[in-house]
Amino acid sequence: MVKKQANIMPVVGAWLFVIGLVVALVAGFVWSGQGWVPLLLGVIGVIVGLVNIGEKETMAFLVAAIAFNVAANNLADVARQLNTGAGDYLVSVFVYAGAFVAPAAAVVAIKSLYEMAKSA
Repeated sequence: MVKKQANIMPVVGAWLFVIGLVVALVAGFVWSGQGWVPLLLGVIGVIVGLVNIGEKETMAFLVAAIAFNVAANNLADVARQLNTGAGDYLVSVFVYAGAFVAPAAAVVAIKSLYEMAKSA
């Protein structure tokens, strides 16, 4: 009897999503200002967009990603107003979180546009 192999991609995608957020948080405090951090987060975001978001989740993900990026942008603006060193770190965290979520949203949006164009 042959066992049916489980699809591991949702698990990988979920872990990559958590890893992306943790990297954004840690990087904001540890590697703030490093040019390689947004690149790493962007690559992780692209992979999350490719493997983790299915057709059923597309609309909810895109709405959440837009809301998240608007909130992160505005929270970064608020953090810039803090006159402490912590404000700079918080700005980095919010910018890095956006650098992770935006590529994932772009990939999901492109996949959605492709599907709409294909079915038209």
